[in-house]
Formats: sequence, structure tokens, C-alpha cells
Amino acid sequence: MKLPKPRLSRRGKIAVLVGLAACGLVAAAAYRPAARWWTRDRGEHLTAEEARKHFPLALPTGASDVRYYLHTQPDKVLVLDFAVEEFNFLIWASMHGWAPEPLRSGVTLTPRLGFGDSQSRVVVTDGYGFRNHRDPAAPDTVLVVYDRLKKRAYYSYWSAPQT
Repeated sequence: MKLPKPRLSRRGKIAVLVGLAACGLVAAAAYRPAARWWTRDRGEHLTAEEARKHFPLALPTGASDVRYYLHTQPDKVLVLDFAVEEFNFLIWASMHGWAPEPLRSGVTLTPRLGFGDSQSRVVVTDGYGFRNHRDPAAPDTVLVVYDRLKKRAYYSYWSAPQT
């Protein structure tokens, strides 16, 4: 005796489609943080030579004590800071086409955010700053700040808009 093939009712088909859509939404929501986790790289207290192996941005002459955080998917983010003399920082900035201006007010940075530390903040009141876009919705944003008192440079790049 041949048994009939089981068939899904209309409600069953709808339930399967809703289940597949829900799985798709969960996968899409999980992609961004998972991609960041899988493509991240970070390091602290590196020499300039050690740091050059991890990201494409050339550092200025005399850079030392480099800290960086990088992820490459689904967007690209590079945050780094390093010790450097003011003159070498200004030459480095001009080589990249950046025109840092003296700070008129304090700039607050969170350089350890990529290490899970959102509480450590640095306030730079005496130094230079440059941002290629004033609009946070613009992609490919570069922010460069130099702290004259600590002789430390801070660089951030975001490929996606910062909304």
C-alpha cells in the first residue's frame, strides 16, 4: 500500500515562511557585530615598526608607544594613538593632506573604546585638530588630534557614517 505524501496546509506554509523570515532577520542583525568581532585586530604599547604590520597607515618619524584598534567588516574602523613630537606630527599631517588647526576648545576622546573601556577619556585642550567632514552622516571620516602637553597624536577613521 502506497501512503500519500504529506502536504502542508496553507497555515503550515505561512508558518514555515514566517519562520524563515525570522531566521533571516536574526542572521542579518547578528552579522554586523559578529563581522566586527571576527575581523578585529588591536594592540598596545607597540613600536612603530610592529604597528606597521597591522594597518596600512604610515606613522610619522619618531612615533612610539602605539595603541590601535582595527576592524574591517562590515565597515572599516581604525583608531590609534601614539607618542610623537609636535614637529613630526605636523609634517605627517601635511603629508596626508590634513591641515590641523589650533584647538579653540577642548576635544574629548575615548581611545580605549576598542578595548571595551568606554570610561577612560582623554581631554585635549592644548593642541591641534583636524576633521575632514563636519557632517557626522558623511562616510570616510578622518579625525586627527594632537595633544601638545602629552605629546600624543590621536587618529580615527570610519568608513561608515557616524549617526
